[in-house]
Amino acid sequence: MTIALIFALLFFAFGSQKHAGLVLMNVPFSLVGGILFLWLRGINLSVSAAVGFISLFGVAVMSGVLMVAEINRQRSNGGALEEAVIRAPPFNYSRY
Repeated sequence: MTIALIFALLFFAFGSQKHAGLVLMNVPFSLVGGILFLWLRGINLSVSAAVGFISLFGVAVMSGVLMVAEINRQRSNGGALEEAVIRAPPFNYSRY
């Protein structure tokens, strides 16, 4: 239910199912990374780890929102998709 609500909010923000789905694709990747990190460290899933996962999901979604918004902004200025994807990350090392 919560994921459907988040998807609806993202859909209304971007006006596109594709962009909302692209942002939500970050959540499974962050889940796998978080579980892998817990396993590598030998830490069991606890209440504090679960709270950490919730904040990890929030950061992953926010990062996706910022990235998609920046790509859309650059494309609205007449840029190509490939160029917008390369220039969108905040730490773009191809500029240096």
